[in-house]
Amino acid sequence: DHGHRALRLRFDEPQRLSPAVAELYRSWYRRRGIPDSRLFVSCFVLLEPWWTLRTGSAPYWTAFNTEPARQSLLGHLDETDPYDEIRLTLMSNGIAAPGQAQIPAWREVLARARTRGVFTGVDPRAYPRDFASFVRMHRDLSRVRPLHPMPEPMDLEYARDLLAGHPDVHLEET
Repeated sequence: DHGHRALRLRFDEPQRLSPAVAELYRSWYRRRGIPDSRLFVSCFVLLEPWWTLRTGSAPYWTAFNTEPARQSLLGHLDETDPYDEIRLTLMSNGIAAPGQAQIPAWREVLARARTRGVFTGVDPRAYPRDFASFVRMHRDLSRVRPLHPMPEPMDLEYARDLLAGHPDVHLEET
């Protein structure tokens, strides 16, 4: 109504956007002269966008702590350049539920890092009954160095062009 363009992103399931977003941020970091070798894997409601940007980490979101979510993440790691550092948080839901990937399986993800793969906020001995992980995640990310200045907003055209090239994302201008 006001003459602004709108861009609609379509993808078939929520986590399907994660690889495209991770690659978008890696490219954006390179463009800004920041190393693109960190990945922060968030889970369900455990999100830290501010610290993800400050640490220069590519964001990757898992819908939950399930084996299908883990397999999707592994698929992304198979298809992209390796990361030097992978930090991963897990939603502690209080029970060992069917379909939930357990700590040894998540350690396999962390082992994909070239130099440092660590849980962020997660106490592996207490998981999935680790409710303090909500607080520890923030603390752990705030200790990651070096920190980078908070960037200006990403240019929409830049994001559109990079996302348009991803096979799991469909863009429509409305």
